[in-house]
Amino acid sequence: MAEYALYAAISVFGNIVERVDLSSSQFDVDATKNFMNTMKAYLIDTEGREGTEGFKVRVQQVRDVAYEIEDVIEEFMLEVPEHFHEHRITKFISDTGHSVKDRMAVRRLSSRMEAIKVKIENIKDMDSFRIFPPEQASSSRGGEQENELVGIEKCYNNLSSNLRYCFLYFCNFPANYFVTRGRLFRLWIAERFIEEEGRNKTKEDVADEYLNELIEKNLVYVYGRRFGVPQPVRDFILDKSELKFFCTVLPRPNGTIPIETSRRLSLHNGFTDSLRSKDLSRVRTLMTFRRDSELKAEELLNKFRLLRVLDFEYSGLQSFPEEVVKLTLLRYLSFRNTNIKKVPRCIKKLHSLEALDLRQTCVKKLPKKILKLQNLLYLLVDQRLGVDEAREGVKLPSGFERLKSLRKLSLVKANEKNRRIIRELGNLIQLRKLGITELETKDGKDLCASIQSMEYLSSLSVTAAYRDDEVGFLYLDHVIKPPPFLRRISLGGHLQDIPQWISSLQSLESICLKGSKLENSPLDALQALPCLVELRLVDAYIGEVLEFKPRCFLELRVLYLQQLDGLQMVSVKTSNTLPKLVRLVFRGFQRLPQFPSRFQQFITEE
Repeated sequence: MAEYALYAAISVFGNIVERVDLSSSQFDVDATKNFMNTMKAYLIDTEGREGTEGFKVRVQQVRDVAYEIEDVIEEFMLEVPEHFHEHRITKFISDTGHSVKDRMAVRRLSSRMEAIKVKIENIKDMDSFRIFPPEQASSSRGGEQENELVGIEKCYNNLSSNLRYCFLYFCNFPANYFVTRGRLFRLWIAERFIEEEGRNKTKEDVADEYLNELIEKNLVYVYGRRFGVPQPVRDFILDKSELKFFCTVLPRPNGTIPIETSRRLSLHNGFTDSLRSKDLSRVRTLMTFRRDSELKAEELLNKFRLLRVLDFEYSGLQSFPEEVVKLTLLRYLSFRNTNIKKVPRCIKKLHSLEALDLRQTCVKKLPKKILKLQNLLYLLVDQRLGVDEAREGVKLPSGFERLKSLRKLSLVKANEKNRRIIRELGNLIQLRKLGITELETKDGKDLCASIQSMEYLSSLSVTAAYRDDEVGFLYLDHVIKPPPFLRRISLGGHLQDIPQWISSLQSLESICLKGSKLENSPLDALQALPCLVELRLVDAYIGEVLEFKPRCFLELRVLYLQQLDGLQMVSVKTSNTLPKLVRLVFRGFQRLPQFPSRFQQFITEE
């Protein structure tokens, strides 16, 4: 949508004004801001309206100019990239703001913006758009299908502007494809569809509200922990996204949008020969969904300059493409589930990068130069092992505490050689998610101190180091004031007892204990948690009986029991215990333990 292009351009222009001296070319900053805001208001107000043919032509002309403005501003950023690196703003501008290079770039920017203003002046009646009343759009579809589309259209028209973008974004994914919440949120944030609302609400919180609203309106369906759209909704958003030049999906048999005008390109069958002759310079988002081991990334990426989002998950890449580091405007980069083995030092050039996903790759350590990525919010990386094996963390360079903006960091090796990592973690106070592997018992106290400083932490995963093929002990009893928003905890390793502070977590929704080998029942420490929805016990208890006491686990819906070799009976005393249980999974049992008959319908044996 063109109004989104202007929103992005206005945001980027604000950064330019802060970081680059525009006075050398008598650049009228205020007039330019007002000009772009007027265009944005016009496009928002005309969204979904029908009018005369002349009205439609004017709206399309303004949309074209909006995309041109975005191109001009981002091409300027490529000309002076040093101003947008590592937040070195005030001193750097003082030293270099009047350099020849900057003056020439600013003059080109000023000249191109003036040419754009002339185009707008030639589009008549820009301020009279309010006189055109909406008309009923005709439809060649009839009967039940038409009624269904009318219902979807009505829901769509009632969505806020940003929520429409989030909804249409599902057109990028293939039919019957279900995306995780985290991936969806990171993409929305990188696309700038999400804005923070006040001090106490993060972008992730806003994204969560958006997704829940789409679910409540039956526009998005929930499939376990993933999300997708039914086919009628998908048909609607594909048509709508083409109409708004929002995205091109290939292959698309009945598609009408010229690829050259699209801002997003989603390749469901990989990079085809038909794209070789196309001008793809306007594309800002590129996603591919074909598991192709012969993907020619070099040939593909050379056709793009202004990419913000690059998602090559499951693409079959064998190495990190050198061409990627030339895409200096990238905010989101995913090579998840590829065969990449090494991250190059020149990744430091991606100074705008906010999300880097290298999970399930062959990467074992990250280069020192990654510390240059001061805008990084999400660093997700782990090594691919066997299907049923635990994931293995990667080695981080010393000094990673400089990445102050990090919100998610997983998985990190914390073995003996990297003991400093545990103390450095305490400086990442913005973390929402933390995953650690190979934690030594003696480092447990330092980790507890670091956890206490993470006020906003909502997800914690800790796995103990192995010794002689045996998982070690986790010693995490020294958390005095735990993060109040912790919702998910996973602990892998021997425990003498469940740490007392876990029993005080009023927001905890899910806990997984793996290899704990507790002698005392873990239920005593967890039974009073008011929000616990999921409990997973994997080789976590060596006793014979698990007893669920009355009026406990009132919100529990999923109970997963695996490798509890000594377990003979699960006791549920009264009917008001486990009132909301809907799934009970037994895995790795040669003989199922005794369990009340009223729960038989929920039992799954694996």
